[in-house]
Amino acid sequence: MRGVGEYHTPNKYSEANTKVLINNFRTENPNYFDSENLLSPAKMILEIDFYSKDYSPEKFTEFMEKFTTFLKEEGYS
Repeated sequence: MRGVGEYHTPNKYSEANTKVLINNFRTENPNYFDSENLLSPAKMILEIDFYSKDYSPEKFTEFMEKFTTFLKEEGYS
């Protein structure tokens, strides 16, 4: 049993196998059109689940870097 204030340092797996699944998403679209602007803001909120034996936050950083690169390459940003 761990005492109060003790922290378990998770093992880092050199080849952690991470699965990423979209759990849920929703959109928030405006219900009006601004004739002065051709683009109107809209949102898509994603809930993403990460399944891994690696408890480090590196998998989130790596995912976001790859996702951002994908969006740039496909012309979304």
